[in-house]
Amino acid sequence: MATGNPTEPSDQIEYPEVMTPGFAHLIQTFGMQALVACGEVENPVTRRLAVDLELARHHIGVLELLEEKTQGNLDAEESEMLSDILHRTRIAYIAAGEAECATSD
Repeated sequence: MATGNPTEPSDQIEYPEVMTPGFAHLIQTFGMQALVACGEVENPVTRRLAVDLELARHHIGVLELLEEKTQGNLDAEESEMLSDILHRTRIAYIAAGEAECATSD
């Protein structure tokens, strides 16, 4: 039973279930990290948009590696999701690179 101490669990607080790991979660995680690094999505820690093209390229590279290594082993939904995430992150990467070039001129 809770004593009011904030470090003790309360019977009234419901904690969210941990997401079951799966391929979709994995590629969404790398996709989101790539979009954060492209400045498309606010960084959840700093709460700012920032571009880090090297980091974005890394995350996109991981997605490309997953695409290569899982070829022929994904169901249609997983394959489409990976393809869509790769397309979106590549477009974001190109746009961030062009914006960075335009501001450095």
